[in-house]
Amino acid sequence: FCWEFTFFIIELVSSLVIIGALTAYDIRILLLVSLGANPSIIIAIRSGANFWNNYEQSSPMYRQTAYYKNLLTERPEAIKEIRSFGLRDHFLSRFAQLFTSYIHVQDKVVKKELKQFIFVTIIEGTLSVIAAWLAIQAFINKEITVGELTFIWTLLFQFAGHVRWLVRMIGNFNT
Repeated sequence: FCWEFTFFIIELVSSLVIIGALTAYDIRILLLVSLGANPSIIIAIRSGANFWNNYEQSSPMYRQTAYYKNLLTERPEAIKEIRSFGLRDHFLSRFAQLFTSYIHVQDKVVKKELKQFIFVTIIEGTLSVIAAWLAIQAFINKEITVGELTFIWTLLFQFAGHVRWLVRMIGNFNT
């Protein structure tokens, strides 16, 4: 916990310095990059909720499949009774149905998150390109030097890294 808190403070201070530098240069770039970060943060928060909803929905199915698997493979006394009463096909069928349902629930969650991830990536990418274009346009118009362009470009990449870290931390807290 101590290292995570220390790292959080370092990331926070670094982000504030980057925000200050971008604000001093061009507030539009800061707004574009910040707007691009918001969907990722929202998705990270929702992802945690989706994870727990999926867990609640699929846990009974998982426990039942684990029970059938245990009966069919790990408990000698149960295996003997299943064989004696001819219940193998019944339990295998029930296991297959439950496992298929479990996989279906998992697939739905993964597909939903994939769609959200693609959407967020397109938004972030578009806004980042626009922000970078503003800096390049200022260089083309000779409003800034190559050094300033490099500095702004570096700030954009560093800010994106800080946002990715923040999103990852939010995701970790929610799961």
